[in-house]
Amino acid sequence: MGGRESAPGQLLSAYEAMARHRAFEEVTAQAAADGRLPGLLHLSIGVEAATAGVIGELREQDRIFSTHRPHGHFLAAGETPLALFAELAGRETGVCRGRGGSMHLMGTRAVMASGVVGGTLPIALGYSLALDADAIAVAFFGDGAVQTGLFHETLNMAALWKAPVLFVCENNGWAEFSSRDEHTTVEHVADYGAVYRVAAQAADGGAVADVAEATRALAATVRETRVPALLELQVSRLRPHYESKAAPRSAEGADPLHELAQRLGAGDELERVSAAAMEEMTEALEQALEQPPADPADDAALLFAADPGRRPARPCAAAAGEPDTVIKMVREELAAQMEADPAVMVLGEDVAAGGPFGLTRGLAELHGADRVRNTPISESAIMGVAVGLALAGRKPVVDLMFDDFLTLASDQLFNHAAKLHFMSGGRSSVGLCVWTTGGAGTRWGAQHSQRLDGLLASMPGLKVLAPTTPAMAAASLAAGIQDPDPVVVLADRTLLYKRWSLPGDDGSPFRSRLVRRGDRLTIAASGRTVMLALEAVEALGVSADVIDLQRIAPLDTSLLVPSVERTSKLLVAHDEAAGAGLAEKVASQAYGGAFWSLDAPIEIVTSAGTPVPAAPELEDAHQVSREAIEAGIRRLTSR
Repeated sequence: MGGRESAPGQLLSAYEAMARHRAFEEVTAQAAADGRLPGLLHLSIGVEAATAGVIGELREQDRIFSTHRPHGHFLAAGETPLALFAELAGRETGVCRGRGGSMHLMGTRAVMASGVVGGTLPIALGYSLALDADAIAVAFFGDGAVQTGLFHETLNMAALWKAPVLFVCENNGWAEFSSRDEHTTVEHVADYGAVYRVAAQAADGGAVADVAEATRALAATVRETRVPALLELQVSRLRPHYESKAAPRSAEGADPLHELAQRLGAGDELERVSAAAMEEMTEALEQALEQPPADPADDAALLFAADPGRRPARPCAAAAGEPDTVIKMVREELAAQMEADPAVMVLGEDVAAGGPFGLTRGLAELHGADRVRNTPISESAIMGVAVGLALAGRKPVVDLMFDDFLTLASDQLFNHAAKLHFMSGGRSSVGLCVWTTGGAGTRWGAQHSQRLDGLLASMPGLKVLAPTTPAMAAASLAAGIQDPDPVVVLADRTLLYKRWSLPGDDGSPFRSRLVRRGDRLTIAASGRTVMLALEAVEALGVSADVIDLQRIAPLDTSLLVPSVERTSKLLVAHDEAAGAGLAEKVASQAYGGAFWSLDAPIEIVTSAGTPVPAAPELEDAHQVSREAIEAGIRRLTSR
């Protein structure tokens, strides 16, 4: 756009962009007040100069990541008003087929928005790592995001990795209903540039020429040096936090459109520009409201990019060999996947050194630090980076050591990875694989020993595999890498160094499998409890179907229900704490599918309903034992 002394023609172009932005938001506000648009609507009236000034300086190949106030960013990035209004109105022709709504827009040049404050910051970082050398990622965020841990995790990681990201803070001085000085003692967001040793600048976000000049300078730095930069724009929020009669106004400030009009001094021409913008947006809204509503019948098909029960396209290389330990076979499979596909990469703490279990040992020497990427202890940002890489077409594998730490990464895994395919109306998919381990028996205490199967299985949009044998652990990793959806591979920690095999080790990890056939009862288990169930059946001399569940989310009951219909009895054995969810979900599926065949109540054998104790005697008593499974079998077979 030029410098502070921008030519009148350039400023007029900026005014046109700002007027379209303003008109879109004003039409939205009126339609919301009239009850014609549903949902939470956060408008960015007062921020038009920041949007026009930043995006006007970007190149077509740059990628933009927005906030819960995304309308102006997507409009400036080239999305049509009709498609945007159709999305806000819940129409099938919306940019996300009505599944995302105002806060969760997804597009091409503007990649995505998020209703989670700061949620797109690590995603932008991950996406930037996959961009061509002449492109950068631009991540917009509000000043409220600066108080989140994710902001600091991301900025630290971006600085360490010299990532080509321009972080743009639209600082309106307010959270929802409270002022910035009630939340922080740090006066300027740009001050964090010095903390993380990245270029930083502050500018008047209400002056479009100033915004453009600052953006041009920092974007050039990012583009040339491939290091991140931070831009703070002081802006005014001239509407409430969200559109509601109950929402306080919260803020006053200068109107950037009025300020630019005063500078241009071209009254009649500017009035024509504003009137044309208002006419364009009004017509777009009316057309959008005439579009067909989104059809709920399509929702189930949008949950995943690929059928959860499908067999992986490429066979697992390691599973074809002789049985070895889980760690060795999975490491060999990961090496084979990385060799076959340069899009595959590994992220995690200490992965270059092999990690605590030796899973990635030697891979950094083979494939380099960019593809075997050490991270700080920043689980939330690690998962967000993986989401960004996946959106950009890479195939990231996150080595997360312990499933306990999924709680730290849960926002990015649950609110972003699991939901983006659905919220985008199927236009985007997040093909990432998380490798983690769970379970007690190692004497490591409550924060390193739990199993989170039920929590993971309760989250729509995730595929969760719980392999039992070394071969199926390797096959699960291969399937997770090749799958276009987010896959969590949850390995049983007590089985990592055992060598054993079961029937069906050459099959798909996305399907349950029958590892022993019988006729008196059915036992459904996963991981260590499969081994215990087989031992219990052998010790008692009972004829039983033993089913290794393998895919616990979405739960595969294709073998379970027919088996229970034949045997009339079911025992579910699982290491998760009592009442934690997975065993109960298995039982519920069996009741729903085979109720009239049951001759006895379903037996559920789980660990105790407490955190895992550290003392050896207590931990042994806490866990599922073979004796507990045997007792359950006796109860069932005596009825």
